[in-house]
Amino acid sequence: MYIMVNFLKIKIRPVIFFFDELQRIDQWEMFVRRLLDSEDVQLFITGSSSKLLSTEISTSLRGCSLTTEIFPFSFQGFLKFHGMFADKPDTFGSKTNAILRNAIKTYLKNGEFPEVQNVDVNTRTKILQGYINSVLLKDVIERYQVTNIPAIKHMVSTLTHSFGRKFSINKFYNYLRSMSVKCTKNNLYNYLDHLTDAFVFYRIPIHSRSEKSRRINPVKVAVYEARTYGSVRGMRSN
Repeated sequence: MYIMVNFLKIKIRPVIFFFDELQRIDQWEMFVRRLLDSEDVQLFITGSSSKLLSTEISTSLRGCSLTTEIFPFSFQGFLKFHGMFADKPDTFGSKTNAILRNAIKTYLKNGEFPEVQNVDVNTRTKILQGYINSVLLKDVIERYQVTNIPAIKHMVSTLTHSFGRKFSINKFYNYLRSMSVKCTKNNLYNYLDHLTDAFVFYRIPIHSRSEKSRRINPVKVAVYEARTYGSVRGMRSN
């Protein structure tokens, strides 16, 4: 109501609205759709939740939205952030090589998130643990009403400590059974889907021209943030 009252006072059109974390409000899609359909406005909606994934935006705001996904620093972005090589080096001599080698070590050590670049190790670890816990709790567990917390935490721990390797649900299912953790295979498939939807992990299928081969072979699973795997060593699985 407060927004609409002030909106009506503005004479210039179109009016541009910026909403952050709007997905926390129930039926936010209906409010946004009503604004778009009835008023001369432009809307920019940002948020960290997987509720703002393009698949869901396209459902609630079909035909009137454009989604942009923003990821942590690439190595090139990391270099620019730290004032190194804003442009591509003209030559790649021994000095440039040494700078880049040292930079990639720092990049892999510190991670890709802007917030952890210039902080001490303990603070960096706490920030990354907070990211993981927040994504697990809000974007996955609460949203999908996951009740088997030990199973999904075991999955996160396993994937982050062996990222880039082939991952088989069948083998992981047998591993959980050996640990006396009960969970169905269907739920494990769902958990992996939830975690990839929330941008915690991404799948890398086998390189093959055969679609069938890509589907039936185990995929490699990698973590989006190169440093995150080290921050979950202390995360309990029960």
